[in-house]
Amino acid sequence: MLLTLDQKNALTAVKETVLMQCGCSPIAKSEGSPVPFEQAMVNLLLMNWTNGTTAAKKAILQGLVARGGKLSQPEMDTILFQAQNRINATFVLPTVKKTPGLFTGSYKAAKKNITARHNKKFNYVFRDTSAGQWLTDHHNYWIGNYYNRFISKSIAEVAAQGLAQNLGRETIGRNLSEFFNDYPGVPFKPDYYWRGLAANAMNRSRQFGMISGFEDVGAISLQILAVNDERTSEVCRELDGKIFPLGRAVNQRNMLMTAENPDEVKQISPWLSAEEIKGKSTKEINDLGVVMPPFHFYCRTTTIEIISKTMAVFNGF
Repeated sequence: MLLTLDQKNALTAVKETVLMQCGCSPIAKSEGSPVPFEQAMVNLLLMNWTNGTTAAKKAILQGLVARGGKLSQPEMDTILFQAQNRINATFVLPTVKKTPGLFTGSYKAAKKNITARHNKKFNYVFRDTSAGQWLTDHHNYWIGNYYNRFISKSIAEVAAQGLAQNLGRETIGRNLSEFFNDYPGVPFKPDYYWRGLAANAMNRSRQFGMISGFEDVGAISLQILAVNDERTSEVCRELDGKIFPLGRAVNQRNMLMTAENPDEVKQISPWLSAEEIKGKSTKEINDLGVVMPPFHFYCRTTTIEIISKTMAVFNGF
């Protein structure tokens, strides 16, 4: 069914409002400015990571100068283990203690924007509390797993090279300290990774809050809303404007909240390429698990609620 001019204008106005509220205005996002809760998470991750690596470097240097003589592999392994413990104590633990407030804040703000727009009472019920807990647990896993996943192997290689070349303790210590400046061999550098994780974590948190808000205001469907600037990914351009039944998003959210590990999350909500969804109907896309953002790392795409049945064209549903 074709939309009337008034309906098109109303939808455009709501889209612009949503973009502004989530910080996705073309100007702001083309400049890369994070939205408020995202910026707070970026600051938290980067500051604590700096604290953690500073403590790790101290542990390495202390371990190397504590004893004299030739450095052995078992001793080097112990020193690296102590450095990792410092990372856990001064980065991971302080960070995961503060993330619940960010997820709750982002979730509530997103839901309040929806209910306020429709003059509905804001309620924070059990499903919201459960969603906030899952969001925290899921993303804290990636925070705690970063060192083991990307750092430990590369720094161990730097240490192994020093031992193989019979370098002295001071030289090996210097090389290991310098590792934390450039991160040689690390595929996802900390600055890039933490900013991307913050962007995606807060985007998913906002989407969860919005879905809850959509339920409360009686929406029947949602529409994918990409930013559409020079940084927009091909997959988000392909998805932009597509309309999905709200029930599909609610079902995916509920499934995600029962996922017990990251592999299950990837199966429930996979990140596909534009080629994998191009030419498919919205039903086929949904059946693949592509329902709500984020759709890739650093994803900025959001969603908008549709209340009127005349605006809900499901293209095959």
